[in-house]
Amino acid sequence: MAGTALILFVATILRLWRIDTLPPGFHFDESFEGMEAWRILTDPGYRPVFLMGNFGVPPLNAYANALMFGLFQLFGGEAGPTAMRTTAAVFGVLGVVSVWALARELCALDGPMHGLSAAFPLFAAGALAVMRWHVHFSRMGIEPVIVPLIWAAAMWLFLRGWRTGSLLSFAGSGVVLAAGMYTYQGAWVIPLLMVPVVGVLLVQQRLKIQDSRLGGEGSGSQDRSGSPIFNLQSSVSRRLWGSAITAGVAFLLFLPLAFFFLRNVDLVFLRPTQLAVVGETGSPADSSVWSSVWRTLAMFWPLGQTGDLDPRRNLPGAPALDVWLALPFFAGLALALWRVRRPAYSIVLIGWIGLLLPGMVSEYAPHFHRILGAAAPTALLIGMGLDWLWGRATLRRWRLHWLVPALLVLSLVTTARDYFVRWAALPDLYYAFDQGFWEIGQWSAQNPESTPRYISPARRRAHHPGLCVAHPACGCPPGDLRRPPDFPADRGHGRPGRGVHRHRARGLPHTPAAARGLPGRDRGPGVRGRDRHGLRPRLHAPARQCAPTCAAKSRAG
Repeated sequence: MAGTALILFVATILRLWRIDTLPPGFHFDESFEGMEAWRILTDPGYRPVFLMGNFGVPPLNAYANALMFGLFQLFGGEAGPTAMRTTAAVFGVLGVVSVWALARELCALDGPMHGLSAAFPLFAAGALAVMRWHVHFSRMGIEPVIVPLIWAAAMWLFLRGWRTGSLLSFAGSGVVLAAGMYTYQGAWVIPLLMVPVVGVLLVQQRLKIQDSRLGGEGSGSQDRSGSPIFNLQSSVSRRLWGSAITAGVAFLLFLPLAFFFLRNVDLVFLRPTQLAVVGETGSPADSSVWSSVWRTLAMFWPLGQTGDLDPRRNLPGAPALDVWLALPFFAGLALALWRVRRPAYSIVLIGWIGLLLPGMVSEYAPHFHRILGAAAPTALLIGMGLDWLWGRATLRRWRLHWLVPALLVLSLVTTARDYFVRWAALPDLYYAFDQGFWEIGQWSAQNPESTPRYISPARRRAHHPGLCVAHPACGCPPGDLRRPPDFPADRGHGRPGRGVHRHRARGLPHTPAAARGLPGRDRGPGVRGRDRHGLRPRLHAPARQCAPTCAAKSRAG
C-alpha cells in the first residue's frame, strides 16, 4: 500500500501545485461552464440535463463545479477558476485510482499462471499519474478529464462483477456508463465498447467450460485474490444476468437525456457534425480520414513535433508521451497484440482504439482533449510494458530491473519541467486562456457597483463569460454565449438598469472616437495586442454616471 499511497501523493501534487495561477486567465469554455455551475448552485429551479449554450455541453462537469463552488464558499473561498480547476484535479486523481483498480481486475482476469504480476497495477497507475497529457487536462476546468475515469471505473466494476458475480458491481458499472452520457460527447462511445468486451469474456468463458470438461476440473476453487469462483456451468447465466443489469441501469438513467434529445434532435448531431473531417471546404482544418488516423496514431511517437499544436491543449507539438513512457508503451502495445487472444489484453486494446476514434474522425488531429479518454488504456499499455521488463530474469540477474521504476521517475521530472517551466513560460497562454478578459472582469469587480462601464463596438467578445464570472453584476444572459444577446434600445446612456451597455443598442457609432467621447471616463486595463476578432478590449468607467451596469470598452483598429 505504500507504493499506491506514494503514487497518489505524486498525482495530487502534480495536479494541485500552483493551481491558483497556472493555467492563467479563464478560457471561454471554462467560464461558460462556470456560469452554468453558478446558476445551478444559486437557482433551485435550474436543473438541466443538457446545457444548450456553447453548441451543447453535457452537464455533469457543471454540477460537479456547482458542488465545488459551494464547498469553496463554505470554507471562505471564491467561486471561480481555482475552484473549477480543483474539480478537474479531483477527477484526475480519481482517474489514477480507477486505473489502479482496473489493473488489479485485469491481473485476476489473466490468472496467476500468466504474465501480469502484482506490480502491474502500480506501474499502470504510476504511468497515468506522471503522464503530462493527463496532468495538463487535470488542471483545466473542462470535462474531458472525466472520460478516462468513466472508462476505467465502468470496466473495473463490470470485470469485478464478472469475477465475483456481484450484482451490485454490475449495477454500479451501469451507473458509471450512464454518467458518461452526461459527461462529454467523447465518452458516448464507451457504452458501445462494452459490446465487444462482453463478447470477449463470453468466448473466454466458453473455452473454460470446454477445458473443464476435458480436464475434469471441479468447482469450488478460488482465484488469485481469494474470491470464490462460481461453478463454470452455472456462472454463465448469472454473468449474463449481470450484463443485462448493467445495460438496464444505464438505459434507465439515460432516459431523461434521451427524452431531451427527442425534443432537440439537432443538438445530438450539432457538435459532432461541426467537428467531423470534411475535406472539400478549403478550411485549414480539412483533411482525409486516413490523414487524421495517421496523425492521431503518430502522436505517441516521442520524437519530433507529432502532438497537438494548440498551446491551450499542449506544449505546442510535443508528443503525448515523453521518451521514458513511450518506450514501455510500444513494448506493452506489442505485447498486447501478441497476446490479443487473452481477454486482459484484448479489453485494453478495445478501449484504446475505441477512445481514439473521436479524434480520428474529427478535424485538427491530433486534438488532445477530444481523445483524452484514451489516456487510461494508454497507461495500462505502459504498465504492461513495464511489468514485462520488471519480470525479465536477465534484468533481475544483474539487478537492472530497478531501472523500470526509474523510467517513471524520469518521466515525472520531464513532466514537471515541460509543464511548470516550458509550457508555463509560453507568452501564447495570455491569449489561449483569455487572460485579458479575466483581468478586465476582475478590474471591473473592484470598482463600485454604481459605476457604469461601456463597450464599443458591439462584438460578441463583449459578452465573454470570463467577464461575467469575474464580475457577476455584468448580468450576462444564459443561453448561447457565442452569440451576443440583444439589449433593448431604451437602456441608453445614463438610464438605470443592470447588464451590459453596447453602443449598438444606443445607436452610437462603432468608432474609437465615440468611446473617447464618453463623459468622465476612467481608463481601465486592456488586453495586450488583439484577439482573434481584431479587438483590443479596454474598460472605461465614466465617473459621473450612476447606472449599476458593467461592460468592457473595446477599441477596434
